[in-house]
Amino acid sequence: NNIPPDAVEPVPFVAFEDVFQAVMRQEVAYGVLPLENTLGGSIYTVYDCLVKYAGLRIVGEVDFRVRHQLLVMPGTKESEVKRVISHPQALAQCENYLKAKGFTVEAVYDTAGAAKMVREKGDKTTAAVASAVAAERYQLETLASCIQDVEYNTTRFIFVAREGVCAGVEGEAVKTSIACSLREQAGALYKALSVFALRDLNLSKLESRPLPATFHAGDTSKSNREGNYQHLFYLDVEATATTHSSMGNAIKNLEEYCPYVRVLGEYLTGGVLPQAVLAHLHAAKPAQSLVPPVRFGIIGFGVFGQFLGKWLVSSGAGTVVATSRKDYTGEATAIGVEFVKGNNIAEVVARSDVIVLAPAIVAFEGTCKQVARLGSALSGKLVVDVLSVKMHPKHLLCKLLPDSVDILCTHPMFGPQSGARSWIGLPFMFEKVRVRQQVAGALAGSVLQFFERQGCQMVAMSCEEHDEYAARSQFITHFTGRVLGNLKLSSTPVDTQGFKAVLRLIDQTNNDSFDLFYGLYKHNSFSRAQMADVTNAVARISHDLIHFNEQSAGLSALLGRVGASKTASQAARAAELKAQGKDIISTLGVGEPDYPPPQCVQQAVQEAFDRGDHRYTLVPGIPALRQAICKYLSDRKDMHYQPDEVVCCSGGKQAIYAAVLATVEPGDEVFIPTPAWVSYEEMTKLAGGTPVTALRPAGYQLSEKFLRAHLTKNTKLIILCSPCNPTGVVYSTASLEAVVRVLQSPGFERVLVLVDEIYEQLVYGVEHKSLASFPGMRDRTITVNGFSKAFAMTGLRLGYATANKTIAKAMSSLQSHMTTCPTSVVQWGGVAALEKTPPEWMPDVLKVLRVKRDLVMSELAKMDGVKSYTPEGAFYILPDVSACFASRGGKPVEKGGVTNATEFATKLLDYGLSLVSGEAFGAPGTIRISFATSEDQLKQAMTRLGQLVRDLRAT
Repeated sequence: NNIPPDAVEPVPFVAFEDVFQAVMRQEVAYGVLPLENTLGGSIYTVYDCLVKYAGLRIVGEVDFRVRHQLLVMPGTKESEVKRVISHPQALAQCENYLKAKGFTVEAVYDTAGAAKMVREKGDKTTAAVASAVAAERYQLETLASCIQDVEYNTTRFIFVAREGVCAGVEGEAVKTSIACSLREQAGALYKALSVFALRDLNLSKLESRPLPATFHAGDTSKSNREGNYQHLFYLDVEATATTHSSMGNAIKNLEEYCPYVRVLGEYLTGGVLPQAVLAHLHAAKPAQSLVPPVRFGIIGFGVFGQFLGKWLVSSGAGTVVATSRKDYTGEATAIGVEFVKGNNIAEVVARSDVIVLAPAIVAFEGTCKQVARLGSALSGKLVVDVLSVKMHPKHLLCKLLPDSVDILCTHPMFGPQSGARSWIGLPFMFEKVRVRQQVAGALAGSVLQFFERQGCQMVAMSCEEHDEYAARSQFITHFTGRVLGNLKLSSTPVDTQGFKAVLRLIDQTNNDSFDLFYGLYKHNSFSRAQMADVTNAVARISHDLIHFNEQSAGLSALLGRVGASKTASQAARAAELKAQGKDIISTLGVGEPDYPPPQCVQQAVQEAFDRGDHRYTLVPGIPALRQAICKYLSDRKDMHYQPDEVVCCSGGKQAIYAAVLATVEPGDEVFIPTPAWVSYEEMTKLAGGTPVTALRPAGYQLSEKFLRAHLTKNTKLIILCSPCNPTGVVYSTASLEAVVRVLQSPGFERVLVLVDEIYEQLVYGVEHKSLASFPGMRDRTITVNGFSKAFAMTGLRLGYATANKTIAKAMSSLQSHMTTCPTSVVQWGGVAALEKTPPEWMPDVLKVLRVKRDLVMSELAKMDGVKSYTPEGAFYILPDVSACFASRGGKPVEKGGVTNATEFATKLLDYGLSLVSGEAFGAPGTIRISFATSEDQLKQAMTRLGQLVRDLRAT
C-alpha cells in the first residue's frame, strides 16, 4: 500500500481482545490480527471479538505466507543445538522436522519473541523458529529455511477499525464477512445459503462456532428450548453491496431467515486497503481522536432520561441538551444538562449529533412522528432509542425516518435503582439497525463505547430476538408481580424469605407505571403468547392439585364447550336405521356431490402415487398447488396473492379452524350471521372466543344497520359464507360493500373477516364476488376455498386459505402441529383440477345441478304451507316447514304432531327420508335439503317429504 514507515507506529498487545479494546478506546487507530491459518485453522477468539465488539469492522485483509526459519546465534553449528523455542503453533507446524533432528522443544509467547530471547541470552544450545525478518532484526543466522512440514502455510490477517472509518469499497477483489445464527428448524442452513447461491454470489468461507458466552447475555433459557448447543455461522462472500447490486438484497433476505445477522465488514482483498484508510495512514501524524466530542440530545426527560443524562455528563461523554412535555429545568440544571422547555424537539435536534429517544412506550410513536417531520434537519445524525421493547421502535424508526438518518436500537437493561452506583456487568443490548454513514457510524461507535467503558456487558442482538427473550424475563416479571399485587398480599408475623421476595417483587413491579407494563405487552408480540403460557401453567397446576388422588383424570373439560355436529348426528342416525334394514334415503342430508371428480384429477392422483410423491410435503402445501391457486384467484376472482400467503389444508374445515385458532382468543367475539354452517360456532368456542349470532333479514343479505347492531368493541372476527350453506344465497355487491363500509369506519379497525367460499364455482346465473377483492379488504380477509364441492373431492380432503403473510404463517405453524400437511398425492389432484379440468366440465355440472334444483323447487311449491327461497348457489334449499307445527295449525302433538324443525326431521325418518333440521344452522322452522344427488333419489325424497307435510297439515 506504499505506506511510509514513519506513518505507522506498531503497538504490541499480549492478547487478541486487548487489540479490540484498544481500537474501541481509540488508543490505537487500527488493529491487525490473525484470523485463520491453513494448518492451524480458525482463531475463534478473534471471531468472538468481532461479534462482541460491534463498533469495529473489518476494513482489509492480507494473506501472509509463513516460512519458518531455524535461527541461531552467529557461528552456531547444528550439532550444538539441543533446544528449540517458538510459539506453540509454529512448533506444531514444524513438528516432523524438529523430531527428526532430535531437538527438545519449548513453547514461548511468539516467534519474534523467541528470536529475541536467543539473542539476549546468547545461548548457542538454543534455537528459535521464527521468520527471516526476525533473523535480520535480532542479527541471528539462519541454520535452515522453510522447515515447516507443509510447504504452503499461510496466515490470513485482518485489518479492523472503528465502524464508520470506511463507508464502502470499490474494486474487483472484494469480500463481505457476515455472522449469523439460524433458527432451530429443518432446512435453516439451506435457506440461509440459498440467498447467495440464487444470486450467483460465491462463498469463500463457511464456519460454525458455538455461541460466545456473552452472546445471549447469560440467558440459559435458550438451551432449554432449543438444545444444548447454539451456533453462530461465519460467512465470507466475494461481493459487497457497493460492487454487486444483489448483495444488499441477499443480506436483507438472510435477515428474514436468521434471527441474528451482522455484517462484520466489507473490504478489498489481496492486502489492498480502501482509500479512506490509506489517506489516514499517509497523514503526517495520526489523528488523536477519530470522533469529535459528541453532542447528545435527549427527547423525553422523565426518570430514565434524567438517569441517562446524568451519567453522560459525569463521564465526560459529551454535552447534553434535553426537552420534554413537562418542565424539568431544575432537575436538568442539577445534573449539568441544558433543558429546553415546551417539548421543543426541533431545537434539540438542531443542537445534537446523537438524538436519544426516551419517552414512555405509549408515547413513542407520536414522538417518532414529530421527529420525522423535521426531514432534512435529521440528515447525518444518529437516532438512538432506549425502550424496553425493541421490534416496535425498530419498525417505526425504519418506517418514518428518512434514509439519511442512521438508527441504533438499544436497551440498557437497568435503571435508576439497579444502576444507581455502577453499571459494571449490567447488560446493554443493541442492534445497529441502520448505520451506514461515516459520521453516524463513528457516532454509533461513541455511543457503544460509552456504555462499554462504564463496564456494561455488551449484548449484540437483533430486536426480534431481544423481544422473545424479554417476554420470558422482563414481561413475565412484571406480569407475575401485578398478578400477585391484585391479591393484596402484605407482610405477616411469619414471613418466610420466599414470601419476602414475593413482596419485593410486588413492590418493584407495581411502582413502575402501568404504561410501561402495557407497552411491554402491547408492543411485544411474544408477550401475548407468554401470558397465555402462564394462564395454561396455572390451569395445569390447579388441575394437578384437584385431581391428585383420582385414579383417572377423565376427559378434557374442553369437550364441555362443544357438542357433536348436528349434521353428522343426523347422518349417523340414518346410517343406523339403514343398517337395521330400513329403507332410508340419506343422500339429501349430507352436503356431498353425487358426481365423480374430473378424470384428470383421478389420473393425477394415480400418477403421483406411481412416481413416488407419497411422502410429507411442505406444511402449507406443494409450491405447484399454491402457485396454481394464486393464478386461479388472480384470473377468476381479482384476488392477488403470493404462494407464501396460501395455506393448503386437509379440507376447508381444517382451514377454517386453523384461521379461527390463529386469530381468536379468550375475550374475543366472533359474529356469525345465521343461517350458517354448524361448525362455525363450535370452532369459535374451541378457540376460547364467544360466538355472537343473529338471523339475517328476509332475503338473507347484509346491511350496515344489521352489522352495526351486532358488532361491538370486542368483535375480532366476522364469519361469512358465500354461496351460503344452508341457504344457497350469494352475497350481493351491496351486501359486501356494506361490510367494507362498516369495517373501515372508526371503532372496527381491528375486525377481520373469514369468508367461506367453498361453493364459489357453484352459482346459477349470478356473479360471485370475493370480499378480498374490494379495496382495503385484502389484508383483513381470510378466504377459505377448496376442492370438495365444485370438484367433488369430498373424501380426498383438500382445501386452502388465503390471507396476509402474518396470518398465513400463523395458520401454517398451527397446521404443522396438527396434520403436518395435506395428503401429498391429493395435492397433485388439486393442481390438475385447477389446470387441466376441461373448460366444459363445470358448465355441464352446473347445468345438471340447475335441473335438480328446479325439480326440488317445483315439488316444494306443490306442498301446502311450505315456503322456500330459490338458491342462487351451492346445492342446498332451506324450506320453511313451520306451517306444519302444532302451534301453527298443524296436527296436535297428542295426535303425532311436531312442535319444531328437529322433531319434524326426526319424524321424517319414519317416512324413510333423512334431512337436517334448520335449527342446527340457526334457522328455526326450516329443514335443509341437499339436491346434489340423483334425480331418482330426489323424486322419491320429495314424495316422502310431501306425504309427511300432508299428514301434519291434516288436522
